[in-house]
Amino acid sequence: MMLPAKLSGSPKLEIFLIDLHQKILEVASDLEPLFNICAGEARFGASVIEADLRNLSSDRKILEIGGGVLLLSCHLQQEGYVVTVVEPVGCGFSHFNRLRKIVLDYARERGFAPTLVTVPAENLNFTSEFDFAFSINAMEHVGDVAMVLRRVISAVMPGGHYHFLCPNYL
Repeated sequence: MMLPAKLSGSPKLEIFLIDLHQKILEVASDLEPLFNICAGEARFGASVIEADLRNLSSDRKILEIGGGVLLLSCHLQQEGYVVTVVEPVGCGFSHFNRLRKIVLDYARERGFAPTLVTVPAENLNFTSEFDFAFSINAMEHVGDVAMVLRRVISAVMPGGHYHFLCPNYL
């Protein structure tokens, strides 16, 4: 019944995660271990893009590739950004789907749900719509990295940028 150690410097993210953790305990306590892992990932993701966000006013449009259960995207939307998250929802991940639904319902009830696009990143079709895009530990899961890079770069406005991080499994 304990959240993982704090990695991010965002008190608002912590409050969001603590409140949502309580909701998970109330409605789906079996998902608590997965939630704790995802909360740690959200903290890590926030720390990765923290410097990028300092240069971006809070009303800007953000695209996240591979949002998982949407914790970081919901937090960013709550902070005032206009967030679109791409997460291909598929079969075989029912526990992720359940947790994502709880997170999204929680955010919708409170007025800060991001826009969820449930297509593979290779199928993105945005042109110069976002000020900033990011993906953290997601690009290794796509089928055609070059195509996704082209699609994301096309989605970012001139002057914007794309920050991505991939793990080194070696």
